[in-house]
Amino acid sequence: YVRALVRGLDAPVGRFPVIREELRGRALREGTGALHAELARIDPEAAAAIHPNDEVRLVRALEIWKATGETRTAHFRRRAGRPRAHLLAGLALPRPLLFRRIDARFDRMVEEGLLDEVRGLLADGFDPGLACFRSPGYREMIAHLQGEIAIEAAIDLAKRETRRFAKRQATWFRSEDVRWVEQSGPGSAEAAADRIVRLFAEESARRAEGAP
Repeated sequence: YVRALVRGLDAPVGRFPVIREELRGRALREGTGALHAELARIDPEAAAAIHPNDEVRLVRALEIWKATGETRTAHFRRRAGRPRAHLLAGLALPRPLLFRRIDARFDRMVEEGLLDEVRGLLADGFDPGLACFRSPGYREMIAHLQGEIAIEAAIDLAKRETRRFAKRQATWFRSEDVRWVEQSGPGSAEAAADRIVRLFAEESARRAEGAP
């Protein structure tokens, strides 16, 4: 989303149903780990950005390669437009504090009825294999409702997977020019907001003076 915002959307690659169904069949027979291992050999950058359980994105990345002979990364890089003038600002939390907040947030989600929400969706006929159910939290609640794990284990696993997702996000943003603003203690939200406003004002003034 960030790159689409600052560079624009790349021209899409066509769809190749035969190749896609072949890859989906492999995922069913061999598991998504096999697809991820193949992608890691041909396109390590894409493999690093895609979770080994993300069948949809793994299939798409391999579909592009098999159909065009060009990796997903090479395609996106070739199609990427010139960046629009922009400034990226991000809030940075000490990792222990971030992880505590992630855990507390998930506890609130459970207290506010996450399990009942998932139970209701399944009762309404939604397929548990849908991509929207693969995000941390949903898939663990589904595993519990299907009798695979206890609720305590599901909650612990969902928290762990969310923390891992946060780590992957942090890794991805290292490739972007982000001005990080620390936020940790009481009153830090207001201070961070003031700092971000100043960053944008300084950047606007710099560009008004003709700086690159």
